[in-house]
Amino acid sequence: MFNATGPDSNRNAPPGVVPDFDNPEDVFWTLNVVMISICVSFVVIFYGIRLYVKRTITHKILKEDLSHSYILIVLYCLTVFMMARYGAGYHAWEIRKPEYYNWLKWFYASTVIYCPAAFFTKATILLLMARVFAVERRVSKGIRIFIWCILLGYVPIEFLRIFTCFPIRTYWDPSVKNAHCLNQRKIFFSSLSLSIVTDLIILIVPIPLTWKLRMPLRKKIKIVMLLGAGGVATALTMYRTSKAVQFLNSDDITVDYTPIDILTYVPMFLISYQD
Repeated sequence: MFNATGPDSNRNAPPGVVPDFDNPEDVFWTLNVVMISICVSFVVIFYGIRLYVKRTITHKILKEDLSHSYILIVLYCLTVFMMARYGAGYHAWEIRKPEYYNWLKWFYASTVIYCPAAFFTKATILLLMARVFAVERRVSKGIRIFIWCILLGYVPIEFLRIFTCFPIRTYWDPSVKNAHCLNQRKIFFSSLSLSIVTDLIILIVPIPLTWKLRMPLRKKIKIVMLLGAGGVATALTMYRTSKAVQFLNSDDITVDYTPIDILTYVPMFLISYQD
């Protein structure tokens, strides 16, 4: 991943292909930038409306209203945007070495921001659930305990992501000598596994609890349909796992990782939309 080949690129082009550094082929670049723009716009608008309603109508701002999830989702999207700035979505052999190393630097930043963004997004939803089902003390307490369990799961993964390589700059600087890196494959799939399990729990647990609430059937159906956004997020996370398997053996990582990025920030957006 870190060894560049070719005179002006990080990868040799396939036989018969002439790299065009000035006008690289747009494989996923436009799609990625459009999706980032849409997600960031909706997150900012939704969060702004939420705070406005809380301040002017209900006059009560709760803990989940001040969650860092929205900020972290935007920050994650910004790292993905910077990856696009340095070639994400273009073929690896059509990106010059300096741009490729900058891509790796922002790729590292995105992996570090992902865990906090995912945790606070899920914690926000779970805090909302705990408040909705506050009449069931055991359920509310169990949800809060589950939040701490998720945190305990993400902390070691975050630590491993930060110190994947020592020195850290080895991640994007191939000139570093006597460097050591951990098995990124194991770290990657540990994070994916935790995401799938927690997404499934967040999706499934509220459904039976909702039917126990004393409210009209129509409202119950609306709540369950709203929770369906979590189901879509879980399905996308599972699909991301299959794409990740292909990426780990990729020779064109700036193209092959871009769909994984899209399948990362879109589920986070959908889960935050549930809130």
